[in-house]
Amino acid sequence: MINYSARAAKALGYLKRKYNDIEVYVEDTSSPNMWIRLLESILPSGTKLRSVNLLAGRRRVIEACRLDQKDDGRRKLYITDGDFDYLLGKGKPRLKFLHRMPCYCVENLLSQKKIVSDAAFTCCTKTTFTEINSKIENVFGSSEAMVRALFVVYATSEKLETGIKTVAFGVHRLLSKIDGKKILDEAKIRSRILEVVKGSIRSKGSLHFSRTRKEITKRAASLPIEKVVSGKDFVFPLIWLRLKELRDFSSELDHFKVHLAKAFDKARDPLLARSLLKLAS
Repeated sequence: MINYSARAAKALGYLKRKYNDIEVYVEDTSSPNMWIRLLESILPSGTKLRSVNLLAGRRRVIEACRLDQKDDGRRKLYITDGDFDYLLGKGKPRLKFLHRMPCYCVENLLSQKKIVSDAAFTCCTKTTFTEINSKIENVFGSSEAMVRALFVVYATSEKLETGIKTVAFGVHRLLSKIDGKKILDEAKIRSRILEVVKGSIRSKGSLHFSRTRKEITKRAASLPIEKVVSGKDFVFPLIWLRLKELRDFSSELDHFKVHLAKAFDKARDPLLARSLLKLAS
């Protein structure tokens, strides 16, 4: 995949104008078809959208938007994930044409039980809805509080700029096989929390870390799980693991996300829906 600079983004949109009635820029590095299907689920019938612009990173999307603030007649929208913003209490950058997802990332919206169940049903030959739902119900098990605590520590480390790896530490490393099934292991989560805490304290000191963690913990208590935990790096891999346990489930991960995007519920992000409908009018 070609990585386009923030300065090249506008030109990229211009080159694709014959394919698109609107220009959409996202921070993704793959799955453009997922985005096209998601946006099509909101846009009026007949709106031409054959391509989205993958800018490979949140900072690049924001910078490209910053360089494209003129009302020049182009219909354009720059979309970023929320990432740690909600845990850190950060407001959206004050830029025209910029939309921030109302959750950690787009995968959080695509992890809605109903659309996952419906999409999974189309990828099975015999498994019933009841069996599918039982598989994807509560993928955190009894560990949701522990997962929240982990992401509070991750957000604390990010705010303090410790340089410690956070969400890039794969969720598969926090699983153990019990009764033939891989599930979240609280002992491993606790060990991971301790590892990040110790590294952050070594980097920034215990008082600074403690104060920051306390502030973020308080904020996390009032947030829904989709604003706290990464759908892409944590929630969706757990859902995918459960689906792969179904005896007749057949799909590839990126293909499955396209199925989910086709059934996207615009009520999950009404601001995105309003912005797109306004652009298409």
